[in-house]
Amino acid sequence: MSSYNKIIAVLFLLIIGQTIRAQTGQLKGFVVDASNGQAVPAATVLIKETGKGIACDENGYFLLTRLHAGEVIIRVSSIGFENREIPATISNDQTYQMLIQLKPEIIELGEATISAVRQHWESSNTVSAHRLTSSTIERIPSISGKPDLADYLQVIPGIIFTGDQGGQFYVRGGAPVHNLVKLDGLTIINPFHSIGFVSVFDTETIARANVYTAGFGAEYGGRLSSVIDLKTRPGNRRQTAGSFNLSNFAYGLTLDVPIVKMTSESPRSVSVLFSNKGSFIDKIANRIYPYLDEKGIPFRYNDIYAKVSFMGIYGDQLDIQGIHLDDRAWFGESMQSTWVNNAGGVRFLTSPNSSQWLYEASSNISDYNGEFIEDGERPRTTRYNSLENNMRVFRRGERAEWDIGLSLNTYNTIHSFQGVEGITLEHEYFTTELLSYIANKTKLGKWLLEPGLRLIYYADQTFFSPEPRLKIKYNLSSVISFNLATGWYSQNLLSASSDRDITALFQGYYMGPELVQDYFKGIPYRNKIQQAWHGVLGLSLLTQNDIKFTCEAYIKDFSKLVSYNRNKIFRQSYLTASIPEYLKSPFLLEKGYSLGFDILMDYAKDDFSLWMGYSLAYAFREDEKMSYVPHYDRRHNLNILSGYQFGKDNSWKIKARWNLGSGFPFTQTNGFYEDFTILQASFLMDVSNNGSINAWYGELNLGRLPWYHRLDISLEKKWEFSHHQKLTATLGVINTYNRQNMYYIDRFTAERVDQFPILPNFSVRYSF
Repeated sequence: MSSYNKIIAVLFLLIIGQTIRAQTGQLKGFVVDASNGQAVPAATVLIKETGKGIACDENGYFLLTRLHAGEVIIRVSSIGFENREIPATISNDQTYQMLIQLKPEIIELGEATISAVRQHWESSNTVSAHRLTSSTIERIPSISGKPDLADYLQVIPGIIFTGDQGGQFYVRGGAPVHNLVKLDGLTIINPFHSIGFVSVFDTETIARANVYTAGFGAEYGGRLSSVIDLKTRPGNRRQTAGSFNLSNFAYGLTLDVPIVKMTSESPRSVSVLFSNKGSFIDKIANRIYPYLDEKGIPFRYNDIYAKVSFMGIYGDQLDIQGIHLDDRAWFGESMQSTWVNNAGGVRFLTSPNSSQWLYEASSNISDYNGEFIEDGERPRTTRYNSLENNMRVFRRGERAEWDIGLSLNTYNTIHSFQGVEGITLEHEYFTTELLSYIANKTKLGKWLLEPGLRLIYYADQTFFSPEPRLKIKYNLSSVISFNLATGWYSQNLLSASSDRDITALFQGYYMGPELVQDYFKGIPYRNKIQQAWHGVLGLSLLTQNDIKFTCEAYIKDFSKLVSYNRNKIFRQSYLTASIPEYLKSPFLLEKGYSLGFDILMDYAKDDFSLWMGYSLAYAFREDEKMSYVPHYDRRHNLNILSGYQFGKDNSWKIKARWNLGSGFPFTQTNGFYEDFTILQASFLMDVSNNGSINAWYGELNLGRLPWYHRLDISLEKKWEFSHHQKLTATLGVINTYNRQNMYYIDRFTAERVDQFPILPNFSVRYSF
């Protein structure tokens, strides 16, 4: 064949190739629940003639490309919904865009939950990751009228709560400030109230919650230890609905109002979701529990959440939301804590007709104010304010997924505290962070690869932090997989809490390098950004008998930490230039690591469920002077959770949770001494007045509290008047066998303070 003929042949093949490509189109859109307009994640959309299909993402979004032109039948299916077939015409080089409504199918909730768990297990790397929905949270014994996220998180291996009071949680060796908590993109600074079994979230508004105890992907950052990412549902787009619950602890109200109703003919809608919950146990505790001491149950909270959701004809969405959180705790006149968190934001989700990408833009603001008053000391106050602007694009193909994001965030912190000699210091700081990330998820045979890269520029310290992340899953068989997760992480936010005592009602927040020591054991640090590395190896098993079993070994290397300086005895001034920094800086540099082993077994079948989680954990810290264990270093932690439903239509349900944990470390008291006062404007001792009595502390956290164990049970009875109207009555008992779990001992009065004694409770919930 001559050269001329070869060129003609190549051109002919190129033209044919272009013609074939041009004679294809694409199909995309959203799948929603026809009864309320909520997204249906993991719904399967396929072309019946070819079998080509894809599963929807968490937004209910799907995209099918390279479809041959012509008449096709689109088959849509999902667990708990009726299958639907829709005729469509695919045109050359065109996009067929649609919103598909699926009607719910009557199916046992437990059966649907199990199937959803299996579907998620097969398509995701579950190492150090827990996916929660409102139905899974329902498995926990109800205390305040309905199950709470705080109760469920306590049974996840690797998560430690300090008890019934304090509201702080620790994840695999990280401190509370190292946990990132997001609600629809809003930063929630304090996700749990001072009364330890209540979160700031209304379970009935939660669509799903992803909890990562280590090794989280590139889409998350700014924290060293863990992530809790919650997504709320939109208000019911079809009809007015809601619920009201009342207990001897608290009340709760959830209301859905469709302003513009979605119909089968038109999916356009505007809906409102409103939630309010609060407590009044502080007012009546001593009346219904006369055996309590005079302090009773000194906690009060009030949470308000509102969300307005707009949906377009093809599923484009606009959400406007706001939240107000209020918490108060007091112990007589000696100690009082108050904090308020207000946050709000807007989110827009769309996929332009000609694009294969899903676009999300959001802007969120969060403002947190806290105050702590302790007898004999001046009040400590803190403020954290953030403005976060985000842009993300997603693409979910048949084999690979892409997630790309860009953010510009600004922060302002104000921290006021009492320094040496009773002088109150206040520090205000502004900073900006610019970040971007790219994450990929690719399935190659038995392998599931999830590489990612996060890039952060900390403007105040001119520090650039590249943070690679990687997850790998290998499916040894249809029921067994090996998992790995690793990554580098950084954080600028600091906390001013101390490790001396378990009681940590106050968390002061601070950003900026000025009050942090510059050297660590003689080594200079140019920047004060905290850094850590995670490594996790795991084995996951999901049998055909619906038994889920995971075991994971992890290590977190906190190569650079900044914490409150418990060693400070001098003020910062030019007169103390020769004094070591660790004796005068408000914050000091530290190193640390944590390691451990977690086991989880989860079984749910028919009317019975059983959950068992065990953690063996070690946490260590090292500062300029010493090595020590932090006060949340609980060596052993075991949780057993079970439930059984019975009676006609399974209208009765009994649930129980038992927790066993080894004692927390604490700093012992060697003795007391009198701190004499100094005459004003003089170095002479004031002999006319008595000095204050101070404690002589022993070695930091060398002691251990006794072991902790507690049993909570609840019994529920449900009456169903119609498909939409239900009444549920719950009788529960906290600390059923009245275990006296020690909280702390007052150093100066030697008074022992225990966690809650036995607390019976009763609640009713009506939903419509």
